[in-house]
Amino acid sequence: MQRKKYILFGIFFLIPVLIAGFLYLPYQILITRTGEHAPAPLIAKTLAQGQNCVYARATVMGTPVESFKHLQYELLKPDIAIVGSSRSMQFKSDYFSQPSFTFGGTVSNIYDFEDVIYGALKKHPPKAMILQLDYWWFSPRYFNGIFKKKIELYKYFRNHVKLAYEPYMWILDGKLDRQQFLETVLSRTKDSCHMGIMGALQHKGYTRDGSYFYGTDYILPHEEQGFSKEINAIDKETFRIAGIPDAIDEARLQIFADVIQEISRLNIPYVVIFPPFAPDVYDHLKEKNPDFLKFMDSVVKNVRELADNVYDFHDPATIQTHNCDFLDGDHGGLASYIKILNALENSAITPYLNHRRIQQDMKRLDGKAISPEELQRFMPGKREIDFLNLGCQK
Repeated sequence: MQRKKYILFGIFFLIPVLIAGFLYLPYQILITRTGEHAPAPLIAKTLAQGQNCVYARATVMGTPVESFKHLQYELLKPDIAIVGSSRSMQFKSDYFSQPSFTFGGTVSNIYDFEDVIYGALKKHPPKAMILQLDYWWFSPRYFNGIFKKKIELYKYFRNHVKLAYEPYMWILDGKLDRQQFLETVLSRTKDSCHMGIMGALQHKGYTRDGSYFYGTDYILPHEEQGFSKEINAIDKETFRIAGIPDAIDEARLQIFADVIQEISRLNIPYVVIFPPFAPDVYDHLKEKNPDFLKFMDSVVKNVRELADNVYDFHDPATIQTHNCDFLDGDHGGLASYIKILNALENSAITPYLNHRRIQQDMKRLDGKAISPEELQRFMPGKREIDFLNLGCQK
């Protein structure tokens, strides 16, 4: 009878625990070898010192971007500061006459925008600034990142356990190469310069100038072909803001006004930009839901009443950017951002632009999301493909 109990204990408890532990161990090794949980000062220092270094986490347990980008900015002390959402992450230092740094990825709303700018001005006032805005920040119905939710202990534990087995799901879904996963886990050394799971395994991440390198996204077909995700969201009226707001949130506009007042007080030249949408997405908005465009125009009009040097590039035709320039429906690739800088040739930040490089690459990189040189620097031997299956000649 006693022997039977031990057998049942082994079958229903001990063996499952050993299997779970066996599967959990590679995850722990993976996050250690890739530096997923590396401290923010180490990440900031590594990125600031290395031209070929990247960091990107794959789990919520990784180091958040806002915790190291501020430190990185303080270390680099750039002359041009760029503040905005993920739609400002493709401004590259190569296209400025003096060192630049983008805070792209740290801002989800107008409150983040305010915090990042005041933090930057306190640590190191730059010589010039690019302020990138998203129209939905001014909608009273937009709450992304505004209310921080506390996670109950049991949910925290459940999420942590779930994350431990995610790499196996990535392998099954084809998002992670099995051989590379095993090599990383079994290797005695780690690549200290490509940090984080995404950085080490997919070569994605934030770089020295704060811009984001999309790694395997440049060389592999995307799950979403074309701009189907954004177009479907437009059809369902869930694109960026749920429904159409009745009016602009005046309190959020006031935050922007206060920020501009402080930058002006410090005599820092600046431009304010609204980045473009991919032409197919913009045309679909115009056809299916013109109220979106009315709200965009209303936001731009109000912002222009509060600030000088405001550039509205929502319509991609204003800078002649096309579908092949884009990473997805509302994130332009490198070619789009070169065209934005070209449109700023006679602006408040003109002295800080690398005019020769901009003109040189306007034609050479037309239709490309990344330059061949940067792709080779981070991923030797790889080339950009038509990852959205749009019929682009890459």
